[in-house]
Amino acid sequence: MFKYDNLYSLVFDKSVDATDLIIVTGYIGPAIVQDLKESPYNTKVFVGMYGSTISNIIHNSLLKSNSFDNVKIFYTKILVHSKCYIWKKGEQIVRVLIGSANFSTSGLRTPKKEILGELGSDTFDQILTYLRLIESDSYSVKDYVSGISSTVGYFDEATQSISEREVEISLLAARSGGSDNIVGVSTNPGDVHASAGLNWGFSNGLPKPNDAYIKIPVEQINNNPMMFPEKNDDVNDPIDVIWDDGTEMQLLLEGNQTAMSKNYPKQISSYKNKSVIGIYLRKRIGEKLGKDLVLPDISKDEFKDNAMNYKDKLITKDMLIEYGRSSINIKLIGDRTYYFDFSVK
Repeated sequence: MFKYDNLYSLVFDKSVDATDLIIVTGYIGPAIVQDLKESPYNTKVFVGMYGSTISNIIHNSLLKSNSFDNVKIFYTKILVHSKCYIWKKGEQIVRVLIGSANFSTSGLRTPKKEILGELGSDTFDQILTYLRLIESDSYSVKDYVSGISSTVGYFDEATQSISEREVEISLLAARSGGSDNIVGVSTNPGDVHASAGLNWGFSNGLPKPNDAYIKIPVEQINNNPMMFPEKNDDVNDPIDVIWDDGTEMQLLLEGNQTAMSKNYPKQISSYKNKSVIGIYLRKRIGEKLGKDLVLPDISKDEFKDNAMNYKDKLITKDMLIEYGRSSINIKLIGDRTYYFDFSVK
């Protein structure tokens, strides 16, 4: 068996007759670790490419995940670039997948980017020997002693150190938005877009009411070319995100725009269900304002028919001013792993 798409379903297959799952990965996506809570297997994850220093943001997220009843996470003392997924029943290996896919949202959810193949049972003794070597050269995340710096201290797969720059992306529109939205409001420069971004659900198009996205300005790519990856063909790249309040999400770099004569993503939405990021931001803003800004989970047609009843939930610049900020700071803290800061200073 050899696959290059839908790798997530292979790794999270609950039908394997096993008691334990052991994952050896170069890099890890903190958001996807959350999905292990629903796994029927006792899981150990060995993370190999952080060396002696890891972002405190990633470490704290993994430390939290390590408290799950069925999940234990370890760092290797030596750099390990392997990607192995090993199922055991008792002490016996029953299935092994190896390939190029890290245990991350990007590694398991991006079509054609990575591969996984199944090894035959004739390799299981060798795999067990290798696994014992990894286990003997690892330590629990609970035993990691954080350094003074909270920056990433590892190298990417091209041995290029990852940029530590931070970008600030405005949630306000830079220009007018043309036609009115479904409640008759048009976009003015310097205000929240009336039918895109946070208010995408109020557009006359197909989004659901709570759908939202964060626009990536082309100038941010020009100024910080390492922050967002160049697009490969027309494939949207899933990413792992940790928010300032500790919330982990699987988001998506989607759409297309040209920067420096190359193709880059134009916006950030939530993976699969685009309402996840919209509901999250509406709740955060609404809680600070003492208002319920979350829209009903109804069809677009039904929402349009009753749109005027929800006009007060249209997010405006005044709401963001009252909340305390009108931008999100984004920092690359690992391989396709980001820190999003929407906190009020």
